[in-house]
Amino acid sequence: MAYEIINHAQITPMRLYALLRLVSDYPGEDGKKICGLLQPNSISENTDAANGVLDAAVKCGFVITNSNQQYFPSKSLPPDLNIKQYLDLMQQNLLGITEEEKNNFLLNIFAAWYAVLDEKALTYENKGFMAADFNKQIFPDLESRALNDTKLRGMEDWLSFLGFGWNLDRGDNFLIPDATGRIEPLLPKLLPVQEWVPFGKFMKQIADYCPELDNGELYKRCWSAINGQKVHGNKISLMLSTGLRTLQSTGEISLDRVADASDQWTLFEDISSEFNIITHIYLGKK
Repeated sequence: MAYEIINHAQITPMRLYALLRLVSDYPGEDGKKICGLLQPNSISENTDAANGVLDAAVKCGFVITNSNQQYFPSKSLPPDLNIKQYLDLMQQNLLGITEEEKNNFLLNIFAAWYAVLDEKALTYENKGFMAADFNKQIFPDLESRALNDTKLRGMEDWLSFLGFGWNLDRGDNFLIPDATGRIEPLLPKLLPVQEWVPFGKFMKQIADYCPELDNGELYKRCWSAINGQKVHGNKISLMLSTGLRTLQSTGEISLDRVADASDQWTLFEDISSEFNIITHIYLGKK
């Protein structure tokens, strides 16, 4: 059975990071000591959370164990792992999954579904209604529920960390869609240096690298599930539009509209924006 890191809300990004640092600092220690360091008895004698984080580290391939229940960092784990390296590692390991039988597919298909929702993502009164809609639209033939409130709590932590949005911390509201953190690390791969790129070409690369974002394989599956045969066209999702505008404001990219360009793309409407139609993109400030 495929593994989903979001199945247990107690497995948060920072808890897993702390666990990986502990295993790197104490290679060969037994699981009981590692879990005791992560969650001391003075805090709680119930070690379910720590055990779950250790199990996640093994199932994700970051930690290996032997017959003596000793734990070691895998070769994929950089020494003295810092937070940026950790984010890169988790994005590479958890994202880009398009096959249902693979680990963490649910995380990826939900990210795509959330991107397709656009402004509707901000209208849900609680996570129960959101989970119900997701199950009905994406897995209508599944007898059991693919998603529930508990998994959504874990989902929110991971989507925020992986770069799909941020939390207003207002009651039961979910994330504000914002793909800044998802696409910013990929910019050197997506865009050449000192060259304006037609935006349609950039979008094709986004779809290849990020199947959960606009026109990617998972995004298209979710678009069809929600909108049927409605044509998507060259409209850019709220999630990706927010990311692009943010990256332009920080000078990491520049967006432009060439009046006579045939390939025009429309950012999600923002009345405060200088322009909503773009044709070209540039790496850096121009």
